[in-house]
Amino acid sequence: MAMEFSRQIANDIETFLQLDDWHFDPVNENGQICFGVSLKCKLQSVDCEIRVRDDGFLMLSIVKIKADEDSRAAVAEYITRANYGMFYGGFEMDMRDGEVRFRTTCFAGNEDVMLSSEQIKHAIYLNLSMIERYGNGLLTVMMGFQTPEEAIAQAEAD
Repeated sequence: MAMEFSRQIANDIETFLQLDDWHFDPVNENGQICFGVSLKCKLQSVDCEIRVRDDGFLMLSIVKIKADEDSRAAVAEYITRANYGMFYGGFEMDMRDGEVRFRTTCFAGNEDVMLSSEQIKHAIYLNLSMIERYGNGLLTVMMGFQTPEEAIAQAEAD
């Protein structure tokens, strides 16, 4: 069953992505727009989903490497430390399978409100900049090369 979402918001996002020269899959029947992004960090790339709703959208950058069971507690500490004080988004991890992602949201109000390209750009670029900023540390914690505290100190010093 297809999910209800704002076609106007989906159109606004697709227009932004086209004008900004992104390669993406058009919105599907569930209000999702999907694309991949190359990164300037050791994670190399993420899979992105924009989930359109009636009153805004959610942007997710999904890390392709999952935290194994032995590293999940350390990764949870790392992302908790990273999230502390963040205002416009945050990391989350599925403790069942170790999937890590970063989320940002953009509230539009209602069906009659058009999103500006600046609002869309902010939600997408902020999301990806946080993945790039914290990606190297995330990977080193997943691999057991650094403690969460060491990795955060390095990520926030760069």
